[in-house]
Amino acid sequence: MMNMVWLVRWTGFAAVIVVVATLLVPSAFCQSKMAGQSGSSLSSGKAKLAQGQYQEAVRLLEAAVKAAPTNSGAHLCLGQAYIKTREYTKARNQLVLAMRTGKGSHDSQMANNILLSLPKHVVAPRIGAESRKIAAKLDVFFRDRGVAVGGGAKPIVMDFYAPWAQPCKLMKPVIEKMKSDYGEQVNFVSINVDDPANEQVIDQYGVSPIPTLVFISPAGEVATYVIGYSGEQPVNSGIKKILSGG
Repeated sequence: MMNMVWLVRWTGFAAVIVVVATLLVPSAFCQSKMAGQSGSSLSSGKAKLAQGQYQEAVRLLEAAVKAAPTNSGAHLCLGQAYIKTREYTKARNQLVLAMRTGKGSHDSQMANNILLSLPKHVVAPRIGAESRKIAAKLDVFFRDRGVAVGGGAKPIVMDFYAPWAQPCKLMKPVIEKMKSDYGEQVNFVSINVDDPANEQVIDQYGVSPIPTLVFISPAGEVATYVIGYSGEQPVNSGIKKILSGG
């Protein structure tokens, strides 16, 4: 039976409780979902992970990922191994790749759940004055969606989501309500993380788990964000912040 653990996930405004499966025993997931995969590095890496030999597991799983860069399970296992060695940034990067290559599979869902459990500073999107440069780089992206950014334009709520992610399904009615309440004052832009055309904007803003909401002020600066589903209140607070000038 899959092990379950309840974790509290903090957003910019509030805490959210999420259920993360097998986080405390990542090797169990790799064993159950990756059985039969070819490649000695992958199978040996899983074995070392199960045995608690994490540095050796990392070495072997890095080789497995290099040999099979589109294998979502290999990225997932390597991400879990990096968590064990407390290399959280590397873990985040591998889990993001597991999400992308998994294309909504169980690997993608597991990777997203684990990302939601990582320390806030590891998965936070880029924020503050430096983020204005991102908006300038992505001018074509915003213009293609009929949205002006910066220079006193309407503030923007960017909703990074995937149709397969349960937290995104929970967030959807909240977004719809906010559109109804603030649609004349705020532009809402939805970004499907599974669409390869959106990879540049995802990477530029440093988005990892989903849902992630990024709140952009009239000056084009990321003023705050919300990660994971935590109800209506933090989304409403984020909108009020960018309406007040960020």
